[in-house]
Amino acid sequence: KLVVDYKAKHGQITPEIKEELQQWYNTDKGQGVIREVMNLLTVTA
Repeated sequence: KLVVDYKAKHGQITPEIKEELQQWYNTDKGQGVIREVMNLLTVTA
């Protein structure tokens, strides 16, 4: 979602968003991705 929103606003993926995404992932440790996948599995199951 972060990347999609950024690309919609700025028109492209920049090194700045890549760094921001990496910092988010390092803090989040992938828990957001796990939640999203679990939500998808719950919705489609």
